[in-house]
Amino acid sequence: MPSISPSSGSIGYPNLGAATRITITPVATGSEKSKDLVLGFAAAFKQACSTTVLGQTFYSPEFNRAQDALRQIDALGECRNADEAFRQLNAILDELKQTGKQGLKFRLWRDGISVLTSLTLMAIMASALQSQQERDSDDFSAANNPVGMLAADAGLVLLEGSKMLITTSLSYPTLKRHHLVDEFLKRITASVALLSACLDEQIGTVPANSVSRWNAVKRCVLPYMEKGRDVSTAFTLFNTVSSPARGVLWSIETVNGFNLGSVRGFLRMMQNASDSLRSIFSTIGSAARTTLFTDELDQFKATLSELGKQCEHADAEQVLSQLKKMELLFTFCSTPLLSQIVASRSVIANFKSASITSFNTLKGFLDEEKITLVVSSDRQFLHSEAPENSWGEKLMQGAYKYRFSMVGRLPYRIVLEMQHQMSRALERIMRR
Repeated sequence: MPSISPSSGSIGYPNLGAATRITITPVATGSEKSKDLVLGFAAAFKQACSTTVLGQTFYSPEFNRAQDALRQIDALGECRNADEAFRQLNAILDELKQTGKQGLKFRLWRDGISVLTSLTLMAIMASALQSQQERDSDDFSAANNPVGMLAADAGLVLLEGSKMLITTSLSYPTLKRHHLVDEFLKRITASVALLSACLDEQIGTVPANSVSRWNAVKRCVLPYMEKGRDVSTAFTLFNTVSSPARGVLWSIETVNGFNLGSVRGFLRMMQNASDSLRSIFSTIGSAARTTLFTDELDQFKATLSELGKQCEHADAEQVLSQLKKMELLFTFCSTPLLSQIVASRSVIANFKSASITSFNTLKGFLDEEKITLVVSSDRQFLHSEAPENSWGEKLMQGAYKYRFSMVGRLPYRIVLEMQHQMSRALERIMRR
């Protein structure tokens, strides 16, 4: 069973070794009550997955656009037996794994095109600089017109611009898919911890998984490799500033006649070098993140299977009533709010013993436990803090209102919307 850390709310899952394919094993139940218990367990977990979308705020458009491709989540329905229930759980987790890998596929195309183009341009510029034997060591003006023919040099500028458009178009498909998987993982983490709490007092043992040394090393190294995404962001910022700066310098040189060719040439070389490094670190970080997604989803499969086996020894009447309350919790609470509940053993214990049958009684319980929460505008969902909509407006006094901090959010939202529109054609092509 997963162990819950009361100080941090983190959950420890069994190591899975080098296994790459895991299947949740249905429970061989011997009574109708045991079957009802397994179905109740599966129904609560599926409810947590199906309500993940309700907690989305600023990135809700990205989540919704990625969710449109999730067929298994949309196909969730009533189950008549344990086999069918666990098949659905398998399908949900497998589809999330596939979604993460699909996001990585777009990122690999983007970074591959970017690094190949940037290195080619750098080689051409370096060759032009080397051929000028009499140039000063700090004169990089030849990098602006490395071929020496107007049509060819204009073609290189067009290649740079095309690279920027294509890579920008390929950024959004990764962002929305990885955001979706990340949000599901956070919610599954909290929900599995709460479901396991329903079996805390039940009799039953769970066989421990063998611990792979390679798996332990991998789980330690991958989070550091994932930081490559943060490093790539720094290069992205430099690239974003470099293009307009080169344009401004060219305008000044054209209008006022200042000799800024060397500065522009140096900046062009640095921009392509920066884009090459950005691509490399982005690939490392995205690949590590996708591997973490896959490993975590595999661990959830193992954990759900073990919890299902524990249901064989559980008191069906006692656990079923707790599962119904958990299902209610998953129906009305955002993921950060669930994580807040998971972090407190006392809150979980009180929740299991409390009589909660509706939205109002649930809210009353959380108020008594002094858990911070905000009611959504439709008064049907609970957040741990006031949410903001996709344009940065914050929920205040039952309505979304303008805030001064929106000034910083609007440009980013506009960029995201632009990237979405640019990505639509490429996504359609890559799906064929």
